[in-house]
Amino acid sequence: MRNDRSRSRHYGVRWAAVIAASALAVAACGGDDDEETTGGADATETATETATPTATESEAPTATEGGTSATASEAPETETAAGDPLAGSSFSFLAVVTESGDSAYQKMVDLYLEAYPERSIDYEEIAGPQYGQLLRTRYVGGNPPDIAYVTPGYGNDQALLSLAEAGFLEPLTGTAAESTISDNVRQTFELNGEIYGQALNLTIVATVANATALETDAVTVPDDFAGLLEACSAIAENGKSMYVVAGSAPPNTGLFAMNVAASRVYAETPDWNAQRAAGEVTFADTPGWVQTMDDIAAMNEAGCFQEGVVAGDFAAITNGIATGNSYSAFIPAGAAFGLVAEAPESFFDVRPMPGATADSTLVFASPNDALAISADSSDEAKAAAKAFLEWLAMPENLAEVGAVQGWLPPVGVDPAALPPQFAPVGDFLASGRYAPLPNAGWQNPEVYSALGVGIQGLLSGQASGADVLASMDEAWDS
Repeated sequence: MRNDRSRSRHYGVRWAAVIAASALAVAACGGDDDEETTGGADATETATETATPTATESEAPTATEGGTSATASEAPETETAAGDPLAGSSFSFLAVVTESGDSAYQKMVDLYLEAYPERSIDYEEIAGPQYGQLLRTRYVGGNPPDIAYVTPGYGNDQALLSLAEAGFLEPLTGTAAESTISDNVRQTFELNGEIYGQALNLTIVATVANATALETDAVTVPDDFAGLLEACSAIAENGKSMYVVAGSAPPNTGLFAMNVAASRVYAETPDWNAQRAAGEVTFADTPGWVQTMDDIAAMNEAGCFQEGVVAGDFAAITNGIATGNSYSAFIPAGAAFGLVAEAPESFFDVRPMPGATADSTLVFASPNDALAISADSSDEAKAAAKAFLEWLAMPENLAEVGAVQGWLPPVGVDPAALPPQFAPVGDFLASGRYAPLPNAGWQNPEVYSALGVGIQGLLSGQASGADVLASMDEAWDS
């Protein structure tokens, strides 16, 4: 019996790329400035190095894809496990290379084969920059993996709903996948009433704050927008800013704008994206989006951002928040851990952007990673793949796998069990006051680009809020 698994390892780091991709899809923000950001799992993607152990007599090379080498090990023959109807079964599994540290995907393969040694997995990893294009090429070419890493929603080559629309994926409605998807994020997994993916984690995107600097300067972050404007003015008089924004980088200005829109649009109308897709609303005629643009202009006027915000880059975010000259930044939650490398004396935590009112405040959180099964796989491979996903959906198994990369569980988050960095948003997760990033439901990625570029113009005075919303509608309809 063969238990095939890749021995490849790529170690690299990348900036929190959920900024730029829909549905928290991992994709680099681009630009040289990214290399100045925090270290660790949320830093800029760099060239990855492959370390492949030397094959022993029990290992023989297998086919490779996209430059990632793989080996297969011959496991000793054992008697068929009593009561295991899938003994001798096999399926292929294609995953993306982990940006740093050990791979949770390799871990899940290892644990599963330890539990079921009579089953087999042909496991392969592909480097991030090539992954999506290669995956889609294999689907189109009729040589898809039985299980593949995907990202929920739309917006890139490995986007779950885009692949489902093309007919490449097997519905998982009624399987264990249902237990990993909360109602809050179902829209990024469901197409025409069918579920097409299984969630692996929950990623928070809010603001990351230098809690030590806030405490040292006796600054309290208000819980509503009116209080925020007052606080911004007082902070600016002292030569600091409540927020630091990479105004020269559309991915960051876009992320900032979506955080402002959270309480003004999606708290009251969680299905706004669906209404836009149906042609029932537009960005320009939605009061919440109009208010979002007005409030961003008001924040700029009140001094909520650092001096020279329009020219700000990702280095400005790192420097500003690490030194405490700015208290918060619109960056993914993982930076609360990575920023310690820049400011060891400081403690960073994750906080919501104050909403229009305290009650309307909302955070963005959704699965960043998921798995899907190919519609073209054989019935035998589908059965084996679904058994693997059922095993993985068990909370104890997913917790053991997720510990490799610090994943939060996709459902059933216990605020008491969260790291202290997540304490300010724990109640939001527990009470369901969260939603997926809006651009996870924007089928055309140019809509998000129009938002990011438009906010640059709004901050510089070269565009009005109406201009920004009109450009987003044009991109949506194009």
